Amino acid sequence: MNRKIGNATSKRSLRPDIQGLRMIAVVAVIFDHLLAWPSGGFVGVDVFFVISGFLITGILIREHEKTNHISFVGFYKRRIKRIVPAATAVLIATVAAAFVIFTNSRYIQTFWDAVYAFFFSANWHFAAVGTDYFQQAGPVSPLQHFWSLSVEEQFYFVWPWLMLGILALAGLRTGFRRRRTVLGIVMTVIIVVTFVWAMYESTSNPTVAYFSTFTRAWELGVGALLAITTPWWGRINLVWRTVLGWIGLVGIVASYFVINDGLPFPAPWAALPVLATAVVIIAGVGGEQRYLWPLTNPVSFYIGNISYSLYLWHFPIIIFAAILLGSNPWVVYPVTIAAIIVFSVASYHLIEEPIQHSPWLTPKPKSRRAQNRWGEWRAQYGKRMKFGWLGILGAVCAGLVVTGLTINYSVPPSSQALSFAPATTSATDPADVPVTAASTEHDAINAALTVTEFPALQPSVDQLGIGGWSDTLRATGCLDVVPENVDSCVFGPADADKDVVVFGDSYGMSWMPGIRNALESSGWRIHQITRGQCPSIEVDVVKDTDTPYPECIEWRAWALQTIAAIQPDLTILASGDSTGQRLVSKATGTEMRNQIAAGTTAMLNQVVPLSGQTVIMGAPPRGAILQECFKVGAVPKDCTTRPADLWSDFTGGQEAAAGPASVPYIQTRDWVCGDSGWCPPFVGTTPLRVDNAHLTIEFSTMLGPVIAEALAAQTQSPSTNPSAEPAA
Repeated sequence: MNRKIGNATSKRSLRPDIQGLRMIAVVAVIFDHLLAWPSGGFVGVDVFFVISGFLITGILIREHEKTNHISFVGFYKRRIKRIVPAATAVLIATVAAAFVIFTNSRYIQTFWDAVYAFFFSANWHFAAVGTDYFQQAGPVSPLQHFWSLSVEEQFYFVWPWLMLGILALAGLRTGFRRRRTVLGIVMTVIIVVTFVWAMYESTSNPTVAYFSTFTRAWELGVGALLAITTPWWGRINLVWRTVLGWIGLVGIVASYFVINDGLPFPAPWAALPVLATAVVIIAGVGGEQRYLWPLTNPVSFYIGNISYSLYLWHFPIIIFAAILLGSNPWVVYPVTIAAIIVFSVASYHLIEEPIQHSPWLTPKPKSRRAQNRWGEWRAQYGKRMKFGWLGILGAVCAGLVVTGLTINYSVPPSSQALSFAPATTSATDPADVPVTAASTEHDAINAALTVTEFPALQPSVDQLGIGGWSDTLRATGCLDVVPENVDSCVFGPADADKDVVVFGDSYGMSWMPGIRNALESSGWRIHQITRGQCPSIEVDVVKDTDTPYPECIEWRAWALQTIAAIQPDLTILASGDSTGQRLVSKATGTEMRNQIAAGTTAMLNQVVPLSGQTVIMGAPPRGAILQECFKVGAVPKDCTTRPADLWSDFTGGQEAAAGPASVPYIQTRDWVCGDSGWCPPFVGTTPLRVDNAHLTIEFSTMLGPVIAEALAAQTQSPSTNPSAEPAA
C-alpha cells in the first residue's frame, strides 16, 4: 500500500460514478418525502454520508501528503463556499414563505428551526423535539431535512483536527509512508465504537439515534476509511471492478425496498446501504467505470451535480405545495416535481456554481493575473447572475402577489362560546322529550359540520399546539403526577366528603378541566393521577419514540397504592387510543383489541376493589391537526375526519372488558362526531383539539355538564350535578 500512495491519492476530475451515486441518493430521498415510496428511500442520506466521508478525507490526505500539514483556514473556507450560500438562500426563502403561508405560531417555529439549521445544530434540535412527547405531535418543519447537513458539518469540524493529530503523532516514530496505516487503525476503532453505540441507541432511544452525530459517525467513517485505504483498491482489474460496481448498485437499490421505518435504524440496517455504497466507490478507485451506465450516463452526472440544491429545496417545496395545491395527486405531484427541478437548477447555476468558482474567501492575490480574477469571474458569470436573478426576483414577486391574493384567513365575526344547556323539557315537543346537555352538545356538533367558513376561533389556531397546552397544565404543577407532587394535585372543596380519582395518561389530563367543571361544584374532591403515555391499562408499552418505558410499570404500581390509600368513592380510568400503537408486542387489529381487553380487565381487577365505583371514560376519536389543515383556501370540511380503525379496535377492547366486570363504559364518540359519522374540528367558535388527539382546555371545560350527566347516568351517585355550567 505504501508504495502506491502517490498514484492513489493524486487528484483527478470528478468521478462520474460518484455523481451517479449522488443522483440515486437524492432521487430516493425526494420520492420518499413526496410519495412515501420506496419504504426505505430515506437511506439515500446514508449514501451521502459515505460519499462525504470519502471525498473530504481524500482532500485532507492529499493536502497533508503534499505539504505535510493541513490548512484549517483553507479547509473551512472551502466548506463555507460549498455549503453556506445555497443553504442560506433556502433558509431565507423558506422563512419568508412560512411568513406568508403559515399561521403565526408555525411561522415562529420555522424561524427558530432556520436559526438552528444555520448554525449547524438542526439535528440536535429535531432530536429534542422528537423526544418531547408534548412537541412531537406538531406539524412537520419544512427545514427538518437540514439535520443531515448538521451531522456532516459537525463531522467536518472535528475530523480534520483529529486527523492532523493522528498524522502528527504517527510521524514522530514512523516514516511518512506508515502514517496511513495508523490513521486507518484509528478510523476502524471509531467505526466499530460508534456502530456499537448506534446499535444500542437504535433500540433504546431511536429518535435520538436517528439524528445523533455519534450514531452516524460510523457511516462517514466508512467513507473516510475508504479514502485512507485507496492504494489497496487501485489494483483491482476492470472485470472485478465492474462486477463490484453492479453488486454495490444492486445493494443500494435493494436497501430502498428492504428497509422501512419499523426496523432498528441507523444500526444495524443502515449497514446495507453504507457497505453497498462503499463497494461502488471501491470499484471506481482503479480507473473509470466503463460499464456502470446507470451511474455514469450524462443525465445521472448532471443530477449528481445539482444534488445538493435538489436536497436543499425539495422538502420545503413539498411542504408548501401540499398546503397551496390541495390533495389532488394529479396536480400536486407534477407541479411539486416541476417546482423542485426549477428551483434546484436555478440554485445550482446562480448560487452554487458561481460562488464556488469565485475568488470569494481566497487570499489576497499578489500577481496581476491573480488580481484580475474577479474580472474574469464577472466575464464568465456576470450575465448569468444579472439576468438570472432578475428573473428569479420577478418570479418571486409574482408568486407573492398571487399567494397574497389567494390567501384568505378572514373569518366571520366571533360569536359567543357555547354553553350546553342543563337538562330541561321541550315545551313544543308533544312527546315531552327531555333536552339534555348531551343532546344540546350533539346538536352543536352536527351544526358545526354544516359551517362553510372558519369562524373566529377561540383559542385561535396560532394558540393551539400540544406544547402550549402542556405548558398550561404544567403551570398547575400537575402534568405528570408523581409522589413529589401528588398532594398538590387535588382539586375541589377542602371539606368535601366525596373523593374521585382520575387515573390515566395524557388523555386523562385533557379530561381534567371537564371533570372538574362537572364535579367540583357538587362537593367532590378530585385527585389527579396521570402520567404522559402511561395508560391505566395493564399492558407493556413503549414511548412514541419507540423507546422502552419501564418507568410506566413502576408508576402504575405506585398509582394503585395511592388509590388504595385514598379509597375514593369513584375512580375514572382514561387512556388514549395511541396505547394500541405503542404495545411492546406490536400487535395490530384483532390481536391488539384482545390485548387491550385483557389489559383493561387486569387493571379493573385491581382498581374495582379499591374504589366505591369505577368508570371507564372512552377515548374520543382523533381529528385533524388544525395547524396543518387550516391553510390557504381551506374550508372547515377540509378538517373533518372519521374515527380511525385504531380508535375502533382500542375502544372495542375496552368495552369488551367493561361489560363482564360490570363497570360502566362512557362512549364519547357522539361528543365529538356527528350523526353522519364525520367529526368537525370545532364546535361554535371553540376548537376541539390542540393537536390530533388531546382536547383543548376550553372544549373540555364546556363538556362539564355533559360529563356530569354521563356520570350520573352510569353511576349510583345522585350527587353528580348535571346542571353544572361551563367555568369561566
